[in-house]
Amino acid sequence: MKENAIKQTAENSYVPYIVSGVAVIALGGVGYWIYQKQKNSSNPEQGSPNLLVSSNAAIRTKKKVIKNYSKPRPKGLRSRYVLPYIKYGSRHPDVKILQRYLKFKKADIGATGKGRDGIDGIFGPKTLKASKKYLKKAQFSRMDINGMKATLQKNGIA
Repeated sequence: MKENAIKQTAENSYVPYIVSGVAVIALGGVGYWIYQKQKNSSNPEQGSPNLLVSSNAAIRTKKKVIKNYSKPRPKGLRSRYVLPYIKYGSRHPDVKILQRYLKFKKADIGATGKGRDGIDGIFGPKTLKASKKYLKKAQFSRMDINGMKATLQKNGIA
């Protein structure tokens, strides 16, 4: 009889832990549900600002984070046209277009490449220095490269 009582106590000793674990999980789920419901119900477009309360009980409005791109995003185009496409260290055929354009602007970009004219397709230190001097930029988007290509084609260089 005493052995059965010991076995029952040993089996029942885990019950409070299990009950408290289930209660914690349930309360966490309810809290998360309420948080999501409040988050979705306050829509800043409808005039009700999304508010945060700090630890010292001062109320501040939540600021919207705006990513800073090199240019404002044109309407109707995907973001890949605006984000940096060619930068220092790039090795790409479009770097040759940039280098031809810099040569068109009378920039010194070295004596590398097939014709020893500096057009090698590598965005190195000399190309960087010339692009900063003549174009005031160090990173170029596809739109920039397409504009350079069009200018070169108008002048019969490309």
